[in-house]
Amino acid sequence: MAASPPFTPPAATHAQGTAPRAVRFRHPAYPSSAPDLLVLMAADGDGGLDFDVALTACCIVADADWDDGYLAQPLGRDNLIQRVDRPQDGSLRGLEYFFCLRERGPSCIPPLGFPPSLLLRRNL
Repeated sequence: MAASPPFTPPAATHAQGTAPRAVRFRHPAYPSSAPDLLVLMAADGDGGLDFDVALTACCIVADADWDDGYLAQPLGRDNLIQRVDRPQDGSLRGLEYFFCLRERGPSCIPPLGFPPSLLLRRNL
């Protein structure tokens, strides 16, 4: 069977008016020099990143239940953070957010890396 011809690439996001930008998700207890927990590209036509996609991705990376996680933003003073509720239009427009867990507090997210539940076990 012959291969199908390749799809025509979609129009570049910047042609829609806004270039994609990186949105960083960080661990609230780690120093700013630590690697990001997750980086997603905000490629919506209006420059936003879908709130639900971001929250779901953070829950997956942190091996957290969907209802336990929330996003927060730095307040810029005394290392304080403030919870971010889902915006009315559903788009995040900031450049940096923290992923926190309700039950364990903001400093108890598992360390960066794959959560144990995602590691494959070898059969020996």
